[in-house]
Amino acid sequence: MSTYEPGTVAMIRDSSTSDRSEWRAVKQDKGWLGLDEGMGWVEDYCVTNVRPLVVLDTRGEPMAAKWLRKLAEADPHGDTIRARIAKDIAAQIEAQVKPPRIPEPGLWGVVEANGAKWLRWTSDPKQYQWTRVSGDGLAVKWDELINPTLIREGVQS
Repeated sequence: MSTYEPGTVAMIRDSSTSDRSEWRAVKQDKGWLGLDEGMGWVEDYCVTNVRPLVVLDTRGEPMAAKWLRKLAEADPHGDTIRARIAKDIAAQIEAQVKPPRIPEPGLWGVVEANGAKWLRWTSDPKQYQWTRVSGDGLAVKWDELINPTLIREGVQS
């Protein structure tokens, strides 16, 4: 029986694998659900080591990493352990913060998303407004495009 509550996020070691590697996982009622690619479910009895992780919720605050870096730079004793930890946390926050989604371009705008280029061919909200430039006929709604990057702004109505 595990001493960790469901919802605990941790690095775990799975004794049932040949390499005994560590994985990020979240505790469930009777085991651990893997968060890393290639890891699935691990029963409690297979877990030999648990190192709980700290989860920081910056609520999307864009200044959190910058504030930590300034804190590290202001340390009067130079490159202390405290300064190195602040820099390390700042780097981890920066690596995980997604930039805000771009606003939807106007009619005839072009974006790159989902590994393809997409053209906004209609402004009728009842239709699938975005079609692949490749001409294969696939059309989607704006919300279905993952992390779109603007190539050409369209006509604003």
